[in-house]
Amino acid sequence: MNGPERAQAVPAPLNQSQERALAITLRLLEERISTIRDLMEHEDGGVLYHRPRPAFTPGQSARIDRLIAGIHDVIASIAEAFVLPREERDPRGMIVALLAMSWQSIGEMDARGMHAYGDTDPRLGEVLDPHVRRLMGLVLELEAAVAAEAAVAVPGEDAVPGEDAVPG
Repeated sequence: MNGPERAQAVPAPLNQSQERALAITLRLLEERISTIRDLMEHEDGGVLYHRPRPAFTPGQSARIDRLIAGIHDVIASIAEAFVLPREERDPRGMIVALLAMSWQSIGEMDARGMHAYGDTDPRLGEVLDPHVRRLMGLVLELEAAVAAEAAVAVPGEDAVPGEDAVPG
């Protein structure tokens, strides 16, 4: 292995707060590396954005892969040396948190919130606010659906309101 040799696992010479801070920082780095890997490998898009795969040369891709592997190796060495616990991450909780942040941001985009960006047309609330309220409601419904405990499927209960009106 390049760099420091892996240390023998021994009780970490850290207090509980230091251990927690180190573990959280390294977990965040691992998650960010995972996000970077996704960004490198997958194109994505929606109505208002497009994110293509980055154009790297084969040499750049190989170097990036080596660097990412090196980062993982160092994280593993630190985790082993300090006996850092592996944390099980609940994807539902992460999704709910993202939706909660989005709900708040959407709510700030109604006609009143738009005043922060300058004078608004008096008719803006009539046009924008119903859409903002509907979007906020859908985000709350999505949050509830994600947060709900898994249950036995009942025919027809998984239908999304208005789905039957969408031409197939």
